[in-house]
Amino acid sequence: MAPRCDFNRKAAMSEENAGAGFSVNVTAGDDCRCSIEIEVAPQRFRDEQERVLSKMAASVTLPGFRKGKAPRKVLERRFGKYVLALAAEKLIKDVPRHSVEELGGCPENPPHIRRLHIDPFGNVLFCQGISIGNMNFQTLPQIVSTFDAEKHPIIGPLMRGGLKELARTAGFNPGGRYVDACHLCYEMRQDMINRRMYRMILKPLQAYGMEGMD
Repeated sequence: MAPRCDFNRKAAMSEENAGAGFSVNVTAGDDCRCSIEIEVAPQRFRDEQERVLSKMAASVTLPGFRKGKAPRKVLERRFGKYVLALAAEKLIKDVPRHSVEELGGCPENPPHIRRLHIDPFGNVLFCQGISIGNMNFQTLPQIVSTFDAEKHPIIGPLMRGGLKELARTAGFNPGGRYVDACHLCYEMRQDMINRRMYRMILKPLQAYGMEGMD
């Protein structure tokens, strides 16, 4: 018999947080799986995006410009996606969270990699902030053909035992509550960077809200 799950409490999130500038809608699926859709009020997201971009503008150094003097349009063109990601990460502080036991696995489902991202620094990314190589040093075919998912320090543990195995190998204690599996993974990777682990893998720094250029 397939397990049964009660989504009534989660389904009520939308009404509970309507006044906080966002809504959370949960759709139940099979085998205790569900999809969570978080919608943030446009003005609230724009305000947070503006705060993130202003902070970045004051600290980033780009070739041809003094520190903090790069034109806004240049920053938006080069770091637009990262600004969006950082704004979203800050806004989720108000979103309901769940224990580790309630979270699912990695949605990227390694080693079945469906897509790759290439950032402005040449990093080839399995997921935002997780590099498998750099096109400044190897061609894309070379990176893909020589990539060994099982030996990768982030992807390998996810394949073997999911987020709990990644936490174990990284020495991270997931004692808090998280929005979803990606949130927990991101927190673990931030902790690794703070402990100077896998700096050649966890790239670029901007994906983790940190200053400086790779």
